[in-house]
Amino acid sequence: MIASIARFFVARSRATLGLWALILVVGVAAYTTLLPRDGFPSVDIPLAVVSGPYFVDDIEAVDDEVLAPLRDAATDVQEIVELQTFARANSWSMLAEFDESLSSADGVVLLREALADAALPADVELEFTELNAAKFLNEYDLLVAVYGPDDATAEELDALAAGVAGSLVEIDEVDEAVVEELRTTAVDPDTGQETVRQTSFNEVGIEEGGSLVLRPAVSVGVVSAGSADSLELSSAVESALDELDLGDGFGATISADFAPQIRSQISSLQSNALVGVVAVALVTLLMISWRASIITALFVVTVLSATMIALLIAGISLNTISLFGVILTLGLFVDDSIVIAEATDAFRRKGVSAIDNITNAVRRVGAASVAGTATTVLVFAPMLFISGILGDFIRQLPITVMVALSISLVLSLVVIPVASKYLIVNAPTGGGPLGRVEARLGRMVASLPERGGWPVRIGGVALSIVMLVAGFNFAGRAGFDIFPEQGDADELVVELDFDPGVTLEEAEQISIEVSEVVVATGGELVETASVFQGDERSSFAQFGLTPFRERSVTAPELVEQLEGELADLDGARASVSQISNGPPREDFPFQAQVYGEDVDASLALADEIATDLQGSTLERANGEEFVVVETVVALSDVVARVDGERYVEVRARFDDDDNTALLNATEDAVADRYPAEELVALGLSEDSLRFDFGQESDNEDSFASAGVAFLAALVLMFVLLTAQFRSLLQPLLIFLAIPFSFFGVFFGLWVTGNPLSFFAMLGLIGLIGIAVNNTILLTDFANQERRAGADAVTAISVAVRQRFRPLVTTTITTVAGLLPLALTDPFWEPLAYTIIFGLVSSTFLVLLSFPYYYLGAEKLRDWGREGWRRLRGRGRTPEPAPEPEPALSA
Repeated sequence: MIASIARFFVARSRATLGLWALILVVGVAAYTTLLPRDGFPSVDIPLAVVSGPYFVDDIEAVDDEVLAPLRDAATDVQEIVELQTFARANSWSMLAEFDESLSSADGVVLLREALADAALPADVELEFTELNAAKFLNEYDLLVAVYGPDDATAEELDALAAGVAGSLVEIDEVDEAVVEELRTTAVDPDTGQETVRQTSFNEVGIEEGGSLVLRPAVSVGVVSAGSADSLELSSAVESALDELDLGDGFGATISADFAPQIRSQISSLQSNALVGVVAVALVTLLMISWRASIITALFVVTVLSATMIALLIAGISLNTISLFGVILTLGLFVDDSIVIAEATDAFRRKGVSAIDNITNAVRRVGAASVAGTATTVLVFAPMLFISGILGDFIRQLPITVMVALSISLVLSLVVIPVASKYLIVNAPTGGGPLGRVEARLGRMVASLPERGGWPVRIGGVALSIVMLVAGFNFAGRAGFDIFPEQGDADELVVELDFDPGVTLEEAEQISIEVSEVVVATGGELVETASVFQGDERSSFAQFGLTPFRERSVTAPELVEQLEGELADLDGARASVSQISNGPPREDFPFQAQVYGEDVDASLALADEIATDLQGSTLERANGEEFVVVETVVALSDVVARVDGERYVEVRARFDDDDNTALLNATEDAVADRYPAEELVALGLSEDSLRFDFGQESDNEDSFASAGVAFLAALVLMFVLLTAQFRSLLQPLLIFLAIPFSFFGVFFGLWVTGNPLSFFAMLGLIGLIGIAVNNTILLTDFANQERRAGADAVTAISVAVRQRFRPLVTTTITTVAGLLPLALTDPFWEPLAYTIIFGLVSSTFLVLLSFPYYYLGAEKLRDWGREGWRRLRGRGRTPEPAPEPEPALSA
């Protein structure tokens, strides 16, 4: 059936060429014009926030009079999984986590209904906020800073920002513009009078005299109209702001925008795709022929075009996640192309028509190619079921990959045969410039099973075992961190936690001074600066850097320098980090909670834990040591509760960055030091000490669910391969490609300084698809030889010789296509290196060790068949007569 598909389109080659051209034209249009550009896909986070002011200068009164009634009312919402409340002297907030089936918007609706009848003090207003991790301040597609001179008042800025917001909503690309006012209006319960207070501050960096100068500002959040993507919104808002005249010393500028990041990602995709296509074509030229190189390059471009069309039809935008998926599949496209093109080149016969030659070639490799792609699709399918926010965030990735792989398989049976008709079948025989070298190496490797005897066979198996053991050793050295920091980034963040008693005016001055230190330290590398929603408790500043490709100083180097300069800051504690793709990293990743209404007892234990951990040396699971460099006791100045239980928190940070491994080791150490009986002796309950690492805990849960789903995928792959090969043993044989890759994967991560992470896991999934496809093709070819009458040794030797070129070519082209990503973009680095090193390792062992596992498996199958025949009393069945095979080209 598969060969018939190829034959159908070859017989109608002119119509197929027309379809091919149409795909290219529509795909280019979709990519350049039709597909919307976004930063990240929209994420349905099952969280909602309710907050508001309550001017009483008493945290206990806020907790008793406002939050206690709200907690009672919220108990009616059965969908709430966890309810956190925070009472401060003059404000409060409530964070509700819902069942994963609910979105943030749905949760807000439920909360509005439940809290409407809460017994609250008069004039307490509830502000409901939906959360979206792919938005600025959880709500906006873009932020505009309306700024003024140093002496500009909050009242002036709020009023001016209202006018700017009014102008922006008149733009077609803008649906809503909201002023995040610096002042809050509320009723003072003591006097009953309406009171207006400045409760926050913003700053923005304005270029004056060739340097950035911080100016007071207020943010205007902009929501895009449904028809406008991030690039269109950014251009429209920027044009509108250029036309505004706000008076002397006042102005407005975009302070937070996804557009620069999107342009950078698209540029990276274009350049890496181009370099990858050229590299693939060059390798194919050297290994096969110039004709095959043209076919492969055109095929990759065609699959990319068809994938763009599919994304457009599915309503998926070009964003960080979907682009990630497209880049990830580049190596898999090459695999589909090489398999069909190389088979057509290898199995053509003189005196046979072009259409018959192509049909014969597809018949030999088509079923195995389909099985290989199907197994790869099954590997990615579990990612659709990853739980938590992370699962929702990356769901477009497996969709994109599965769609692209399916398109690649179909087009490999349509486009490659037609192109081969014109460029390969009727062309003179011969190989690329490296053809003789490849042929000699192929004969040498293929002869080992026949000529090497038992010593070589035992050595081949021993080689794979030694490399597997060494791989696990490197796995321990590489470390484990689900979302490690990237090697470089284009943005820095400085978070300030102000000391108790610091006023709003003092906090703003400290924030300005810190921002000036960052600007002075970074110099011309710092291009933008913004402070968002600062108050007397904390502030958040973001600094845009010159693109990392254009500077010699990395973001981690700047972070280290700034941490030293801000270590002894008066009135606040500064945390400096870079912004990486993925969930934000906590400055204090370790977080232990002490629960209890006896605040003094809780604080005493928290202080003791913090003191014990400070400067202590602990061990990872692999025995390597790390140091707890700093600890703090948090939430002592607020009333914090989870589901009504009051708690304080101990936080810690380390001298290393592989958070996941360090967190688990630190949790074990603290839990061992404070067992249940120790807690009771301190006047607390047995379960008063708990551990919740926030986003890291959610990531661990999602990572664990991915592992369970991945095991399910392996079972499905096994079932598919069992049906394909009609054997229970050979699918296990094919799966050897997975452990064969472990040495390369873990050695590659270790030598490049990357821990085992979520991105490395994605690379491993992509790698499995390619590696397993190699063993599928080798096993299928050897099986065909056996059905033709060859013994097991001859069958695997012929299979290795005939599949040597596509195996090596696929490996080299995949490495060449991904190497630009590994060398130029820190975001793709762990994924690319995982595939590169893992594929080299797997291919090496597939050629040198796999044949001997095949021979062992065939011996077991022969013994099993013979034993079955004897049990049935049939004796030995004669081997079938061999079928003639087509002569192979030189």
